[in-house]
Amino acid sequence: MPKRNPNYDYTRPVDGSIKATDWQDIHPLEETVFSINPSSGWLQNCNATPFTVAGAYSPKSSNYPAYMAPDGENGRGINAVRLLSKIDKLSLDELIQLGYNKYLSAFDILLPSFLEYSKNITLTPSQAKAINYLSSWDRNADKNSIATSIAIEWATQWA
Repeated sequence: MPKRNPNYDYTRPVDGSIKATDWQDIHPLEETVFSINPSSGWLQNCNATPFTVAGAYSPKSSNYPAYMAPDGENGRGINAVRLLSKIDKLSLDELIQLGYNKYLSAFDILLPSFLEYSKNITLTPSQAKAINYLSSWDRNADKNSIATSIAIEWATQWA
């Protein structure tokens, strides 16, 4: 991992023709983000931030330059931490089953403010019906769930 000038946002293009954006050196391995045998007893990786790999026992983002791990969290990572934080021990078969969990954690973040907002506006009858489905939805994806379809469509279009 190259050492970089922390004054630049490397999630966006930077001017590579100036000395200020040149690599300054290489970070030694012990300066990179890693976690070995955390006290949580587990590690998860859902191709998101490394700062939630072990729940509360994850590396702290404040200990690293922002360019080292710019990825944010995603719904799968949120759900993995939620599930693994509740478990002390599990078998390989139980772990595999967790991988098929259909809970859509991102909607725990997205929906509450939307549902609150919808209480303060005038809705058409069809909008009110959709909001009613979302209000009583258990956040589990299901091919026969009207609420799942509404939530996914709403998130794709507006969230």
